[in-house]
Amino acid sequence: MAKLTIHKLDSYKRQMEATISNPQGLYIVSKINVVLSDLLKDSRFSKNEQLIEIYNEVLEMKEPNNYYTYRSEYPENFDRLQKLYPIVIDEIKMFL
Repeated sequence: MAKLTIHKLDSYKRQMEATISNPQGLYIVSKINVVLSDLLKDSRFSKNEQLIEIYNEVLEMKEPNNYYTYRSEYPENFDRLQKLYPIVIDEIKMFL
């Protein structure tokens, strides 16, 4: 498993922080899915049970099909992702 560089980890952290500050992005599951997928390939994160649980939860979440109607399609995504993003950000910060 390849280690993610400090630059890449910082980039993920900044992207996730930007998403939290722009709540529109908190309906879109694929953003956090990509970050978690890459983190779990890194040996520093691969055995992190909390991240694995979050990843599995995110995989089960529905992705809105239409950018213009995403709020009405899956409003529960907002509440859940609003709680998950800070947890993932905190895990990334431990390695920066």
